[in-house]
Amino acid sequence: TGQMEEFVSDASTFKPERWLKASQGGTGDHLHPFASLPYGYGARMCLGRRFADLEMQILLAKVYIN
Repeated sequence: TGQMEEFVSDASTFKPERWLKASQGGTGDHLHPFASLPYGYGARMCLGRRFADLEMQILLAKVYIN
């Protein structure tokens, strides 16, 4: 869905800033709120999401400490 024109404006162009909010330096272009959900949403959400989030926090803590 991240490459479909009905959900993302100018989908064929690589613009990573489109995923940021306009207040954070994003483009403010049309972006459907459910265009990209790598872990799913609701009852069918990935069981490994919390594990992946914790792994990222641990990695950031290790980098910050060193």
